[in-house]
Amino acid sequence: MRELRTAEAHADFWREPDGSLPVIDPNVPGNQEAFVEVSGLQPALDAATAHVEAAEAAHTAAAQAYTTRAAQEPLFPEGNQDPILLLPVRLEAVYATSADRDPELRVRVFPDDVHVDSHEPGLTEGEQRVGRAYWEAVHAATTDEDLAAAWDALVSRAARRATWVREALTPTNAPPAAPTFPEVETVDEAWMRAARTRLLPDHFEFSAYRDGVLQWRKVGAAIPDTLPLGVAPTSAGDGADDDEIPLDPESRWLADFLKARAVGMALAVPLDSPDDRFDLLTAVGIGSQDAATGGTRLQEQLVAHSHTGGLSVVQPRTPTNNTAGSRSSWRSRQAPLTPTERDARLARHDQASEQEAARLGRALGIDGAVALAPATDPDDEHAELSAALHRLRARSLMWSRALGPVEQAMLDETPVDEPWLHAAADHFAAHVRGRGPHPLLRIGRQPYGVLPVSSLDVWIGAAPDDLLARHVGSFQAAFAERTLRAARILEGPDQDAVLIDLLSFQATPRRLATWFHQVSGRESRPPPSTAGAIPASMAMAWQSVDVRRNDEGTPVEPDWFEPLPDPLPDELRAFLQRRPLAQLLVLFDETIATMRQTHVAPVEADFLAVYVPLATVLEQLCSAPTRSFFYTQAHWSSNAMSNVLRGGPALPGEVDRAVEQALRYRKHFAPFVDLEDEAVNDLEAVEALYRETSDPVSQRVDAWVTSLATRRLHELRESGVDGIRTGGYGWLTDVQATTPEPSREGFLQTPSLHHAATAAVLRSGWQAHADRRAFAVDIQSARARRAQAVIEGVRAGQELTALLGYQFERALHDAHLDRFVRGFRATYPHAPLVEPDAVDSDEARATIGARNVVDGQALRRDRASLQADDAALLAAAGSELRDDAPALRRMIAELDETFDAVGDLVLAESVHQLVGGSPMRAGLAADVAGRGHDLPTDFDVLRTPRTGIPLSHHVAIGLTDETAPGWADDRPLARLEPRLEGWLRRRLGPAGDWPVGTDLGHSWCALDALLATPTAITAAVAAAGGVPDDAVIERLAVVCERLRAVLAGCTPLTARHLDPASDRVGDSLDLRDLDARLRPWWGQVGTCAGRYADAAD
Repeated sequence: MRELRTAEAHADFWREPDGSLPVIDPNVPGNQEAFVEVSGLQPALDAATAHVEAAEAAHTAAAQAYTTRAAQEPLFPEGNQDPILLLPVRLEAVYATSADRDPELRVRVFPDDVHVDSHEPGLTEGEQRVGRAYWEAVHAATTDEDLAAAWDALVSRAARRATWVREALTPTNAPPAAPTFPEVETVDEAWMRAARTRLLPDHFEFSAYRDGVLQWRKVGAAIPDTLPLGVAPTSAGDGADDDEIPLDPESRWLADFLKARAVGMALAVPLDSPDDRFDLLTAVGIGSQDAATGGTRLQEQLVAHSHTGGLSVVQPRTPTNNTAGSRSSWRSRQAPLTPTERDARLARHDQASEQEAARLGRALGIDGAVALAPATDPDDEHAELSAALHRLRARSLMWSRALGPVEQAMLDETPVDEPWLHAAADHFAAHVRGRGPHPLLRIGRQPYGVLPVSSLDVWIGAAPDDLLARHVGSFQAAFAERTLRAARILEGPDQDAVLIDLLSFQATPRRLATWFHQVSGRESRPPPSTAGAIPASMAMAWQSVDVRRNDEGTPVEPDWFEPLPDPLPDELRAFLQRRPLAQLLVLFDETIATMRQTHVAPVEADFLAVYVPLATVLEQLCSAPTRSFFYTQAHWSSNAMSNVLRGGPALPGEVDRAVEQALRYRKHFAPFVDLEDEAVNDLEAVEALYRETSDPVSQRVDAWVTSLATRRLHELRESGVDGIRTGGYGWLTDVQATTPEPSREGFLQTPSLHHAATAAVLRSGWQAHADRRAFAVDIQSARARRAQAVIEGVRAGQELTALLGYQFERALHDAHLDRFVRGFRATYPHAPLVEPDAVDSDEARATIGARNVVDGQALRRDRASLQADDAALLAAAGSELRDDAPALRRMIAELDETFDAVGDLVLAESVHQLVGGSPMRAGLAADVAGRGHDLPTDFDVLRTPRTGIPLSHHVAIGLTDETAPGWADDRPLARLEPRLEGWLRRRLGPAGDWPVGTDLGHSWCALDALLATPTAITAAVAAAGGVPDDAVIERLAVVCERLRAVLAGCTPLTARHLDPASDRVGDSLDLRDLDARLRPWWGQVGTCAGRYADAAD
């Protein structure tokens, strides 16, 4: 068709007024080129016409064959006018060998998140108890604070099921009477069955294509009406082997290919060759249940998702990641809607409106109020405003010169009054949306687009003159040929630039560029046709972009509309409040009325006296940096109208014609005035939505393609067709056998996409660096723990060199190599208080260092010489090495590991924050190595996102009276908590194992040591006449700090640990035993207090 349109346009350029082609004498000088072109016009027309006729005949034959085949083998024997909802499934394919050693292709089908129904309608006794308590509090509430407190209490106990518990137990009567509760199903546990689905088709039909030709088609086995999709509560006891996944028999198909094939979720296809490849592999299936059943199941499934993983409607321009200026709309632990919010959304829902939930509910044939209304806030949608702006854009189409006859292209602007354009404009206003015809659903964390589709190849219009499908199909074909120009991953030299460019695309435009299109008529040759739907009689076939150039001949940039500033300046809001459009319309209407009555043109000076101030205000709204596309187009329209009305003195007949022309312009300008109040109140929304309408009239062919199916679906619903049939679809591309390459490094499994992006950036940096040791980040668990311990010490005010020294000395102690401590302290003394330039500074450092700790940084820097030279290691150790040299070298190497681990953790955290859109936190994390303050307390890169149902494990430890020797038994704390004292003694060992300078065991119990600080221990040793050993005291303090951390997270074992719903906490406490221990301790405390007071006096 494009060849024919191009030939027709070139022939029209040369045709005489009577329609004939000119006769050109080639012998006349200068006519040779024209003669060759004209001579080739008719053959080109004939060839193009023949090609089109052959294509139309082939299409007609194919359509008839399809119709015949469909009549012989109907998809639904009883006929079908119901829409079909195809839900996505995941396909996996593997090349394998059959039992007979023949090659075969095995295909697996897995349902998607949308299929999974894990909702448990029944309520446990605990849920019923907290639900009834909630409603009793609601019925007794007198203030909003009471209602909020009741809801908070329910959420704290029922968590994500709070909304369902509230809904299931909704009383049958109203407050303030005591609530009367409905009967509900009672279950023993919150988890009673495996997840399941009832939305799969009866069976799948698998097809494989190569080079566009069908290679084989196979039908899978029948799929059960209800198919389990996971582990059931009794799965662990079904007798499965230890090395098998504990699945119940009905869910075994998830891990067993043969069982999957038996339930229709797998297929084995024999192959002619193990190297057979397929460009496309598809699986499609439809359920045989009627539309009413399918709609009911779909509605129940959406309700189930709303009470489990979550269900929401995602608006365009919703942030999908965290940035410095916005937060992602998704939360891993999304709080349920409060009853006030939920009830408000339900109250505002209008099933017949343009609201997202209402439109989607009508499209799916379900009750949007039940399943979808709580998932979106109508106030955030601007649904009615979007519809009004699309109607405004549709009216603007009527004024496009490009859509009119070429003969009128150079005449005055007048609306195109053609029936086909009226139909296209009405269709655009109702069904064409750049953002898609229906909103995006998010189920759990998985987004789903809802897109009406149909086949344009066998499309049958609603009326014989419905040519919209042919026009749209023509543009679609032209668009498809140009898709190869689109940016693609794995193509081009700079893949980072391609990826960033693709990720920067937005669903709706924020910036607009406008070019001047020149429609020149037939005085110049037309460009080649872009689509077969454009005949030569339309001006669009002759238009071209006018490339404007400056005085130097350089092309001028297009006219840009930048995003509006956020927030809008106060000066701009002041201009908006003056409502210039409404005042201009009053001026135009009064002028038109006067011209009708008097048949005299207005006095131009009087007209301009009113018009110019208003136009000046309008120009302010159309000027950078606050340039509004909405007001700019309104200004163009008002300017054209003013030019007509202020034409100056004229004859009465000319005045009447000016009035008629002005009334036509008024039809274009008045809709802008109707929306001015919306622009004054929320210009940002009006501007964003109006710019969005530009996409389908410029480059968004896909919006027109899907609009045909959207219109057909709308017509079905208007005719009274409710419900929907359900099915599934999935596909794989480029299916071929591959041999695993040993050189490939495989995959990195991460806990989230954010972590995956961080790993990708880190790996990219490692690969790009010539030094393979650079960016070789390793944050395995052991290294990460050591790095966190060092950073915590730095946060506490200690130096890195001292922390590394403590690590080294602790390693010596754990290996029973304390004899080397003194030697390493002497060789690598750490004395930060000694000035390097002071007199005898070296002697002072050695003296202080001997009682302090090893300088870990200095020891780490000497690692290379100590690893290679036994003599150097002996001199540093200050004691005979014997067989301990390998152990010492390993401990020194671990200092390097710790230092490197800190750097790796800091780098990984910085990249993680940068990838997550937090450049400030990334900079802070990257700068911690040079600072000793403001260090991060948590590292997000080490945090694993939690999904699913939280499961807490509690460990109960029984304490006995067993004790370790050497500790004092008569201390008050030991008598108060003898069992805890015994547990600590087993952890610390005999008191004599801690040679802190004297035997603390004679005067201290283990609890005393647990609560003491290093300063207190040093003071106690000095008071007993001993010489404190700082290293041992520091190690004791570290051990006690860890024991305190363990005890801080412990609580006494009570009945509530075994039954969370129990309120009988006191029943499990031995109060008599506690009293017997508490009274003597309290007496000793009183005695000590009295002695302290006497001493103070």
